Amino acid sequence: MVANVTQKPPRHIGAFLFRQIGDVLLLTPALAALRAHYPQARITAVVNDFTAPMLENSPDLDQVWTYQRKGGGSGFWLRLRSELALARRVRRAGFDLTLDFTSGDRSAIYSLLSGACQRLTHAKVRGPFRPQYWAYTDRVIRSEVVMHQVRLHLDLLRPLSITVAEPKLVLRLTEAERAWARQQRSTPARPVVVAHLVANWLFKCWDDAKAAQVIDWLQREQEAEVWFTCGPAPAELARARAILALCQTQPRIWLGNLTLRQLAALIGEADAFLGVDTAPMHMAAALGTPLVALFGPTLPAIWKPWAAQSVVLRGECPCERGGQRCDWSGVRACLQATTCDAVQTELARMLEGCRAPENSVVSSETHS
Repeated sequence: MVANVTQKPPRHIGAFLFRQIGDVLLLTPALAALRAHYPQARITAVVNDFTAPMLENSPDLDQVWTYQRKGGGSGFWLRLRSELALARRVRRAGFDLTLDFTSGDRSAIYSLLSGACQRLTHAKVRGPFRPQYWAYTDRVIRSEVVMHQVRLHLDLLRPLSITVAEPKLVLRLTEAERAWARQQRSTPARPVVVAHLVANWLFKCWDDAKAAQVIDWLQREQEAEVWFTCGPAPAELARARAILALCQTQPRIWLGNLTLRQLAALIGEADAFLGVDTAPMHMAAALGTPLVALFGPTLPAIWKPWAAQSVVLRGECPCERGGQRCDWSGVRACLQATTCDAVQTELARMLEGCRAPENSVVSSETHS
């Protein structure tokens, strides 16, 4: 079922997305489209607390509310109090249009509690005892064609007669953040490559020895300055240190000690980015930094970087031949098949031109 366009333009729009950091960045084209279509409306995004930094300084939002994933502390009662506080805030907001980009139980409950006269989400088959069954006024039927997550978010705006010809990711850094990142350069003459080769999900990680080999090649043969970064999770730190132990050169390192905004600033200052399928890859796409992305079992058609100057490297996935799902606990042959030569070829080409246009459109995909 597709919703009817509201008779009056909405005064307060609520957008719910309780997912990961990269997902929030991929939502920004839809938020920009809402702002362009309803310039007088108040637009509020409701997201997980750890993803909110990606929406700071957004020109398309009036405010960002956060759901505290840890409930504001430990213990059942603190968690319940946090949940109820956000529920009251949503109830009192006076939303007249909500868009649920999550399609989960929590966002369904908040959509219903908002009391908005129009509540949109993508259709999902759910039983009558699930909140998704009765929380919305209208459900948008998803196309059966596999589409990128950016396009999927924009698809939810169809009932509002909103179309976007060239969607762009939005990530706005302040001048102070950019100045801090510029100060990290050892010398202006050397190109900088941010290497973020560890993901929170370790099945997305490339071979440690190959990662070290490419870092050494960048610093020795390309005379580049490598900025090696990773997140703060213990498993990520251990994997990052394993890669560094194999390096014969010394990259600059930030191991779990950057804020998301600082990491974004470093990526925005870099001349190229090398990484796996994780949030920093989407930061690079949003900031116009040329990038090489290494993919494994996740589908590039859905999750590849939304950027003009980007290359996705992915070997053949044996699971796709028989239409079966990947064995998420096993070795990722599709990821490990990517060679150092393939990565180095693409990075060398990117470093020749150094900078991409500031905003990005779509990405290309190659296979090693």
